[in-house]
Amino acid sequence: MLLKTLAKYPLIFITFWVVVGLVAAAYVVLPVKYVWIGVILSLIFLLVVHFWQNRQLKRNFFVTFWIGVISFGTGFVLHYNSDARHRSDHYIHFLSKDSIVVMQIELRQKLKTSSKYANYIGFVNKINGLSVTGKILVRLPVVDKKPDIGYKLTIPIQISLIKPVPTALNPYGFDYRKYMKYQNVYRRVDLTDISYQIDKSEGFDLVMLAGKWSEKIKKNFSQSGLSPHRLALAYTLLLGDRQELSPEILSDFKTTGTIHILAISGLHIGILLLFLNFIFKPVKNISRWLALILSLVLLWFYALLTGFSPSVLRAVIMFGFLAVGLELKRKTSVYNSLFAAALFMLIINPNYLYQIGFQMSFLAVLSIVSFYPVLVRLYRFNNKYLQWWFELFWVSLSAQLGVLPLSLYYFHQFPVYFLIANLLVVPLLFLVLFVGFGLMILSLFQLKITLLFKLFGYLLQILLVIIHRIAGFEYGLVTNIRFSLISLFISILGLMLIYYFVKQPRKFRSVCCLLVWLIVWQTHLLYEKYQRFHRHQYYVLHQYKTVITAEGKGDSLVFYQKPEKINMYIKQNFQLPYRNIVYDSFRVFQRFNRLRILHIDSLGIYNYKAYHPDIVILHHAPKINLDRMIEKLRPKQIVCDGTDYAAFVRRCQKSAQKHKVKFHDTRTQGAFVLTGK
Repeated sequence: MLLKTLAKYPLIFITFWVVVGLVAAAYVVLPVKYVWIGVILSLIFLLVVHFWQNRQLKRNFFVTFWIGVISFGTGFVLHYNSDARHRSDHYIHFLSKDSIVVMQIELRQKLKTSSKYANYIGFVNKINGLSVTGKILVRLPVVDKKPDIGYKLTIPIQISLIKPVPTALNPYGFDYRKYMKYQNVYRRVDLTDISYQIDKSEGFDLVMLAGKWSEKIKKNFSQSGLSPHRLALAYTLLLGDRQELSPEILSDFKTTGTIHILAISGLHIGILLLFLNFIFKPVKNISRWLALILSLVLLWFYALLTGFSPSVLRAVIMFGFLAVGLELKRKTSVYNSLFAAALFMLIINPNYLYQIGFQMSFLAVLSIVSFYPVLVRLYRFNNKYLQWWFELFWVSLSAQLGVLPLSLYYFHQFPVYFLIANLLVVPLLFLVLFVGFGLMILSLFQLKITLLFKLFGYLLQILLVIIHRIAGFEYGLVTNIRFSLISLFISILGLMLIYYFVKQPRKFRSVCCLLVWLIVWQTHLLYEKYQRFHRHQYYVLHQYKTVITAEGKGDSLVFYQKPEKINMYIKQNFQLPYRNIVYDSFRVFQRFNRLRILHIDSLGIYNYKAYHPDIVILHHAPKINLDRMIEKLRPKQIVCDGTDYAAFVRRCQKSAQKHKVKFHDTRTQGAFVLTGK
């Protein structure tokens, strides 16, 4: 079976082992130079065998094994090279030489902007006049004349102000540091109270040129008379700019399971490709390949207009490979083209593997090309319009089947009416984007057709009304769905077995595989339930100026604080792992398993008879002699939380080190967590 797969779909086999190598490199530490030497020697060995056999390399287990080894090693090396910090000229290596440095940062990507701050990803070009490389997170105050993409900032700054990207300080919170790590961003600078010099980039800059074209399109659209909501939706659908989209509209799209249409990705590029095929239909009569080349050129031009966002790049590359594969008109070309696109993208940037957009785009397209041809044959209507809707239904269902495990794992929610919403929205989206793309082309030439803008506005309004009505349906969104990483892999395996069963339903082997999978799935669910039932944890959470402790047992969590004093995001993060959340009053004395816990607040009272705590938690920087307290109570661990100021925490840490007592600070180490049974 493996040899047949390698012969028919070689890129599936190669891509699989490259991905395994990428993942393994994140957990296994090996000298990369030896891995690289091993890959080169294996490749030379395989080439020698190839020529030794008169260029007729036989597809046997020996050859398959060495191809897998080379692919695995390549993935391992790619993971190492993807970390920009391994470069000798990365700016991180130049930060320990002086206390103050002069940095030159070029703004390259605009992130979400708040009412007070503008956030960018910048490229560090120079430090103290030396050429360096690397990305950095930049926060700027929102002012009338703020710099934009392509501008260069010259900043004299203390090294202590160049800080690591913030991470999650409480359990189940969003780890922004990990998210930015996969974009090779490891440091941030906050320029709200720092003076800096702004200069325009010199010479030709493709990114700045694309930005000017985008602004020209926006200016033409803003003068068209569209309402603010419609204008914001137009910017989102056509240029991928969500800055002006209201939270209410965004919530409606999430509830209906149509949030994917707001991200310019596979669906948009697919529709644009259809639009270009329609335009270049006369060219196809002359040369199909000429029409394909023109379409691909314009796809890349569109990617340029959207600022080469990762989702657009993924979609353009993937559809480019698929379009070429379909043009070759071979059955194996679609799968090979899809995996060739994935492999090409991972070679360019291995960190794509960890991006949700890449995973969902790839699985959605893979699911469509796999399930749709099988499902569409189940029944056919004589009426071509009914058949078209029926085919759209199967496309939506096929795509949703592929991304469902990822949606449950990342977002822990399931939109009940996603099929209804997609069946109504996707056909309308075809019209919206067809008209929108036409208006974009006209806007580049500063042409404005009022009638066409009115039609575009009506289509956008219909789209908003449909989404809002469906979002208002009762029980439209199932939330707080538990779905672990193991559940993700088991469910993806289940989809593969379902596909195998649908393709060959009468084979005894396929039925047995499905039954075994069901047993594995049920066993996994029972094991997770057993783990939750026996779970017992105690938390000292981090919140600025607020004491928050909590205790979780099984499916229940108790916050020892008033609900109105707890940060909204902390409460939301704990809603998934714990079904029942209650609130209780603060307690000075607590027990966790056999550990005794004492809380000391600003009053500084700790002289309790016959109570010798194992853990002392300090709140509001109590005015006590820390050495005397440690000598009297002799605790095993001391904890400081978000209510203690920095100078007090430093004194406390020194005292703990002096008496050889464990110390934990939630400001730098995150929440303090005890785990028991």
